Amino acid sequence: MDEDGAPTVEDRIIEVNRATGRVVNKWDLTTILDPGRSVLVNDPVDWLHNNGIAYSAQDDTIIVSGRHQGVAKINQAGSLVWLLSPRRGWQGAEASRLLTAVDASSVAYADAIQDGAENVDGGIGFDWPWGQHSPSVLPSGDIMLFDNGFNRHFDPNSAKFSRAVMYHIDEGSLTVRQDWQYGATRGVQYFASIISSAKLLPTTGNILIQPGITGLPGAAGSAAVVSEVPMDGGPVFEARVEFTNRHATGSGWGGFDMSYRASRLSW
Repeated sequence: MDEDGAPTVEDRIIEVNRATGRVVNKWDLTTILDPGRSVLVNDPVDWLHNNGIAYSAQDDTIIVSGRHQGVAKINQAGSLVWLLSPRRGWQGAEASRLLTAVDASSVAYADAIQDGAENVDGGIGFDWPWGQHSPSVLPSGDIMLFDNGFNRHFDPNSAKFSRAVMYHIDEGSLTVRQDWQYGATRGVQYFASIISSAKLLPTTGNILIQPGITGLPGAAGSAAVVSEVPMDGGPVFEARVEFTNRHATGSGWGGFDMSYRASRLSW
């Protein structure tokens, strides 16, 4: 949320008692993260772009998705527990809470991976989230999100792909391991640089993934894709929703059709 009179936007979180309407906690992310870090997006006003929050009932913490910075776990006192982000540009206290990327044997990847300049096997083995959305805490305690791939490796010309991805985080050793992903090999047809979602379907254990807008916004052929994917294979359902863009200007936020998130309904 924004705060009246603040010089920045989308960097405040409040907890409200729904019965009384009373604010019971507030997190000012300008005091928890670094508003001056600009290696992914250089925007001193919308420096964070908080686009999603997940609650961890296991330890009463919140998982915050800042599109322009990474994913942070924060406790009720406002302390940073860990930071899921490439190392480039972080300093001081925030840098000390960065997770180290490791393989299945808990061996740390090379410095270029930690920095964010490279990934492992085109993202199949490991990559950081880039411009991510839709964080959630799985029953296992692992973190799932939609990795948009926005400016992947800090390069607007890098390979275009989006994916759903699951990370296992060891808070004792401050390490992160990528346990599952879907989408890295589908390339530009599955690429959505904005919005989008990934959700666990508890009845089946499948993952519902939605790149919210693929193609050029406002142009013919732009579409949302909705996939239901099991953990051990390809889609068991997929739909492509073509946008008509009848009133689209093709430029500016809201000047084109898009689908923010998808949910599965039973009837």
